[in-house]
Amino acid sequence: MLLEAPAADDDQARTALRRMQEVGVGVLVPGPSLEKVDLPNAVAIYDIAEWAAKGADAPLPGGAGRLALTVRGDEPDEVLAQLPAFNPVMVLLDTHEHLSRLHAGNEF
Repeated sequence: MLLEAPAADDDQARTALRRMQEVGVGVLVPGPSLEKVDLPNAVAIYDIAEWAAKGADAPLPGGAGRLALTVRGDEPDEVLAQLPAFNPVMVLLDTHEHLSRLHAGNEF
């Protein structure tokens, strides 16, 4: 997972990413970073509450081809109930230190 997309003029980084994508390695990048810099075929990562605020029909940013969502496990039931409508390629569990991963995973 990248913490942010490489700059559009960083040819070396973009070539390395393109080569990884050509062999089937998915490149996960935070969605807000992709809103600033396009990275074709990336997987945009959003917090489920952040994506719910955008709406299920929101377009993916910056050339991203797929969506991944992070959940903490303490979201309201109304937000978690929207998960199937968002159709993410993966869901990443990002628990707070005060919340057990086992219990957080049981929430959805």
